[in-house]
Amino acid sequence: MSLTIRLKVVDDQTGKVEIDRESHSWTQHILEFLWLHWWSVWTGANVTDTGGTPRAIGSYSSTDLDLTIAAGTDTQGIVVGTGVGAESISSNALGTKTAHGTGANQLSYGACSLIEPTISGSTVTWGAARTFTNSSTTNPITVQEIGMYVIIGSNSYIFCIARDLTGGVAIANGGASKTVTYTFVLTN
Repeated sequence: MSLTIRLKVVDDQTGKVEIDRESHSWTQHILEFLWLHWWSVWTGANVTDTGGTPRAIGSYSSTDLDLTIAAGTDTQGIVVGTGVGAESISSNALGTKTAHGTGANQLSYGACSLIEPTISGSTVTWGAARTFTNSSTTNPITVQEIGMYVIIGSNSYIFCIARDLTGGVAIANGGASKTVTYTFVLTN
């Protein structure tokens, strides 16, 4: 049995697929959270949040690992940035996350939504997708990194569970947009 993640970026104006490859970006945090959950040892465990602070997780919360995030929220769900630091299993945040907004060097974060599971033979596929729009009238933005930020635990701290470098995906100014999809593929 194997679990892989695929990363896909599509230009919404042309339909051109700009990235479609296996993601190699899980951070150690996803394994730490699974371990904490399965062993029910929430208290006392410290995991580094997106601000670089080690946090005691607290107890389990119904919002843990939620990727269903409202439009305009740039602290959870699929996030993008302009940092170019190397991918690492120990990454706790994007290098330089792009803020939500309509000004220079900002992108409008659409809602982050789940893609329902489908089953085909011995493969189950599901995922999450989010659209990013550049509403600035003057500045194109080059997305260099994409990640997933989630809340874990009753204290609502935010953690990075995935980070991928893109090699540079330009989003033109004047309302151009790209849709980023992380697809999880479980094969038996």
